[in-house]
Amino acid sequence: MNKVIRLILIDAYKDGDIVKVDLDGNTNLNGDNGAGKTTLLKIAPIFYGAAPGKLVRRTGNIDSFVDYYLKHLHSYIIFEYEREGDTMMVAIYRRNANEKTAYYRFIHSPYQKSLFFGAENDNDKVIEGSKLSSHLKLNNIE
Repeated sequence: MNKVIRLILIDAYKDGDIVKVDLDGNTNLNGDNGAGKTTLLKIAPIFYGAAPGKLVRRTGNIDSFVDYYLKHLHSYIIFEYEREGDTMMVAIYRRNANEKTAYYRFIHSPYQKSLFFGAENDNDKVIEGSKLSSHLKLNNIE
């Protein structure tokens, strides 16, 4: 059985934070008005094929999905999922500041913080999207 296990947001939902939402089983989101519950829920359809550009209304200072959810070159939206008994993930990110394109990297591994951190000998620094592929290869990840 194929299923989504977890949603992980690195510097995408809250600046500088890693937000993890378990999606395996029942999930309850609660919080104050304006806390971002609806914003978080709008991300889920992407895993099922929704076009990111259709999920963000262009109003005020919101220009695009990429500018809204992937504000930084080191912002990630990660869906960890189970497929045919294996746990894998797909990471969504941006490659450069001028592009409005969301890039997808399918990774044959469960989420591990070390796969997204450790740039330039700094284990607390998030890998930029443009360097993710080479960082994964260094870690022997497909």
